[in-house]
Amino acid sequence: MTRDRRDALLDQDWAEGWEVLPEAPALVSRPKTAQITLRLPSLLLARIKRAATARSLPYHALARSWIIDGLRAGEPPTTGVGVEQPQADQLNIKLDQNVLDQLKARADQLRRPYHRLAREWIEAALGREEVTLGLDQMPVGQRPIRRGARVRPAAHRG
Repeated sequence: MTRDRRDALLDQDWAEGWEVLPEAPALVSRPKTAQITLRLPSLLLARIKRAATARSLPYHALARSWIIDGLRAGEPPTTGVGVEQPQADQLNIKLDQNVLDQLKARADQLRRPYHRLAREWIEAALGREEVTLGLDQMPVGQRPIRRGARVRPAAHRG
């Protein structure tokens, strides 16, 4: 580029065209997938696993499909989210980067954290799934039995 050409470009007023320019590409390419970690009550995770087993699907894939369904519906969950319980377990879900971006944008529109929105969509879809499959919801006070866990007799509990 010649010096005169460069000076002409620098002297030109670009203000009118600034707003119609396309978005600049990311400086660093992003991975195609991302992972989110959701903190869940133990009972909720046990219910998710039970529904996935009933459908013969991996529970991570089922939870991911519920998040994507929630995004497609475009509405916040309409059913009440369950009783507040300690969120002692975690669920790691791999998402397409575009899906994660959409989740974050929708959560921003609804003015709530995206982890909470994903958790609410999962819980609402789980309730519908349990009805469809004819599964009873586990009682709120019941803790799921973990594999390999020993149950102590009542006389030995202290």
